[in-house]
Amino acid sequence: MLKPPKCFVYFLSYRFVHGRARMKTLRSFAAPKYLIAAEEDGRAPLKGHIVVPQPDGSVAPIPMLDCRQPSKMLGIHFAPMDDGREHMRQMCRKGMEWADRISTRPLPAQDAWLSFFLQLFPGMVWGLATVVLSPRKIDKQLRRVWYRVLPFLGVRRNITLLWRTLPERYQGLGMPNFAVVAFASKVFFLQCHWGFDGATADSMRWNYENFIVDVGLYGNVFSWDFSRFQFLATKDTWFHNFWELAQYLGIEVRLHDDAQVHPVREGNRSLMEVFESFGYSGHTLISLKVMKNFKNVFHLSDITCCDGRTIDGAVLTRERGRSAKHLFPYEKPRRSDFALWEEAIQAISSAT
Repeated sequence: MLKPPKCFVYFLSYRFVHGRARMKTLRSFAAPKYLIAAEEDGRAPLKGHIVVPQPDGSVAPIPMLDCRQPSKMLGIHFAPMDDGREHMRQMCRKGMEWADRISTRPLPAQDAWLSFFLQLFPGMVWGLATVVLSPRKIDKQLRRVWYRVLPFLGVRRNITLLWRTLPERYQGLGMPNFAVVAFASKVFFLQCHWGFDGATADSMRWNYENFIVDVGLYGNVFSWDFSRFQFLATKDTWFHNFWELAQYLGIEVRLHDDAQVHPVREGNRSLMEVFESFGYSGHTLISLKVMKNFKNVFHLSDITCCDGRTIDGAVLTRERGRSAKHLFPYEKPRRSDFALWEEAIQAISSAT
């Protein structure tokens, strides 16, 4: 039986703003049927649309949360549209509390190091696989913790990241690099679920397939230059962050060939690679990606006739495309997207 104090619900529904999909906020939904008192005094009551049955036969409403409002689940602070910043903030709070306890009852540096690795560190890395922050943001979140913790370990608090995380064999302190730990936890999570059965494995496979279609590149996506093609993947998503961490750390990741998209014809190329090679980048590349999804095309051969040279007139119309091979994201392009698409198609077809 569900317990109302531990229940909540997220509604993931989109609306289009100027041709781009945006997650709806609480204000966008219908007026709530129930108002639920907040646990903290002074806060506005929570909105409720859903009820759960109780042992006595009655029903109890549960709150509806904004998709950007994190909630604690199994020790992880998570929200559908959150990048893990709140979870990192809570993990940093553990570090500050540890430092407060050490300052109250000081320990020798040797014992403090033991406490750091056996008590604090395992608690701070819990759930790190769910965090999708960039390495720079992870380091920024932790600076205040290191500044507070290091003196109790007998280390100058102004020591640089390089010397702090360098292995002891190279005269470093051997302290954990949280960007490395975050990537390692994601690799371990991937190894535990990739190719297996179950809800988590299915969800991972579906998200990867969406990631591949969204990016629109051939072969091993993680080997493509992240700085050039990062705009093609939806930001603050798991595989986008996995790609970013791998490139940042200089680690090559390769999945099985069956998990990659390959040319369907000899000499074929992916459309997004072709557009990027013609100088489109940033917002223009995003606009072309929207049109690619709208037209349901992936390969250069998808927009040409049988001769491989003549552009199919259907790709220049305002009608939505169809694909029997891939499921593309739903898009509502702007007028400027259509104009840029026509310009780009003309540019790449004139060159060939």
